[in-house]
Amino acid sequence: MSLRRCGCREHEAFLDETCVKCSDFHLSCPSHGTEVFSAQPLKGYTRLKNETHAFKCLKPDIRCDAEHVDSDSDTWLHAYLLLVLQYV
Repeated sequence: MSLRRCGCREHEAFLDETCVKCSDFHLSCPSHGTEVFSAQPLKGYTRLKNETHAFKCLKPDIRCDAEHVDSDSDTWLHAYLLLVLQYV
Protein backbone atom coordinates (compact mmCIF):
# COMPACT_ATOMS: atom_id res chain seq x y z
CA MET A 1 0.00 0.00 0.00
CA SER A 2 1.42 3.44 -0.89
CA LEU A 3 2.05 6.29 1.56
CA ARG A 4 -0.25 8.59 -0.39
CA ARG A 5 -3.11 6.15 -0.04
CA CYS A 6 -2.45 5.38 3.65
CA GLY A 7 -1.48 8.90 4.67
CA CYS A 8 1.12 10.12 7.10
CA ARG A 9 0.85 9.90 10.87
CA GLU A 10 -0.36 12.69 13.12
CA HIS A 11 2.18 15.59 13.21
CA GLU A 12 3.58 14.54 9.82
CA ALA A 13 2.58 15.53 6.28
CA PHE A 14 3.02 14.04 2.82
CA LEU A 15 5.56 15.77 0.54
CA ASP A 16 7.46 14.41 -2.47
CA GLU A 17 6.43 10.78 -1.92
CA THR A 18 7.43 10.75 1.76
CA CYS A 19 6.25 11.85 5.19
CA VAL A 20 7.96 14.87 6.78
CA LYS A 21 7.74 16.36 10.28
CA CYS A 22 5.33 19.26 10.26
CA SER A 23 7.31 21.05 12.96
CA ASP A 24 10.27 21.30 10.54
CA PHE A 25 8.01 23.29 8.18
CA HIS A 26 6.21 25.29 10.93
CA LEU A 27 2.93 23.64 9.98
CA SER A 28 0.05 22.28 12.03
CA CYS A 29 -0.80 18.66 11.24
CA PRO A 30 -3.08 17.51 14.05
CA SER A 31 -4.57 14.56 12.21
CA HIS A 32 -3.63 11.54 10.13
CA GLY A 33 -3.40 12.03 6.35
CA THR A 34 -2.30 15.68 6.11
CA GLU A 35 -0.50 16.90 2.98
CA VAL A 36 2.08 19.72 3.19
CA PHE A 37 0.28 21.97 0.72
CA SER A 38 -3.01 21.78 2.61
CA ALA A 39 -1.60 22.06 6.16
CA GLN A 40 -2.21 25.28 8.07
CA PRO A 41 0.72 27.30 9.43
CA LEU A 42 1.38 27.28 13.17
CA LYS A 43 0.23 30.27 15.19
CA GLY A 44 2.65 33.16 14.61
CA TYR A 45 3.61 31.88 11.15
CA THR A 46 2.30 32.50 7.65
CA ARG A 47 2.73 31.03 4.20
CA LEU A 48 3.86 32.95 1.14
CA LYS A 49 1.96 31.81 -1.95
CA ASN A 50 2.37 28.05 -2.36
CA GLU A 51 5.52 27.52 -0.26
CA THR A 52 5.99 24.17 1.43
CA HIS A 53 6.94 25.82 4.71
CA ALA A 54 5.64 28.73 6.76
CA PHE A 55 7.62 31.79 7.80
CA LYS A 56 7.59 33.46 11.20
CA CYS A 57 5.48 36.61 11.17
CA LEU A 58 7.32 39.85 11.67
CA LYS A 59 6.62 41.89 14.78
CA PRO A 60 3.99 44.57 14.15
CA ASP A 61 6.44 47.38 14.85
CA ILE A 62 8.73 46.10 12.07
CA ARG A 63 6.22 45.07 9.42
CA CYS A 64 3.98 48.12 9.74
CA ASP A 65 6.46 50.96 10.14
CA ALA A 66 5.59 53.13 7.15
CA GLU A 67 7.54 56.06 8.58
CA HIS A 68 10.74 54.89 6.89
CA VAL A 69 9.40 53.98 3.45
CA ASP A 70 7.87 55.82 0.50
CA SER A 71 5.04 53.52 -0.59
CA ASP A 72 3.04 50.42 0.21
CA SER A 73 5.09 48.38 -2.27
CA ASP A 74 8.26 49.47 -0.46
CA THR A 75 6.72 48.38 2.84
CA TRP A 76 5.90 44.97 1.40
CA LEU A 77 9.38 44.61 -0.11
CA HIS A 78 11.05 45.64 3.14
CA ALA A 79 8.98 43.12 5.13
CA TYR A 80 9.65 40.37 2.60
CA LEU A 81 13.41 40.98 2.63
CA LEU A 82 13.49 40.92 6.44
CA LEU A 83 11.57 37.66 6.35
CA VAL A 84 13.85 36.03 3.78
CA LEU A 85 17.06 37.23 5.41
CA GLN A 86 16.20 35.50 8.67
CA TYR A 87 16.63 32.15 6.87
CA VAL A 88 19.96 32.95 5.19
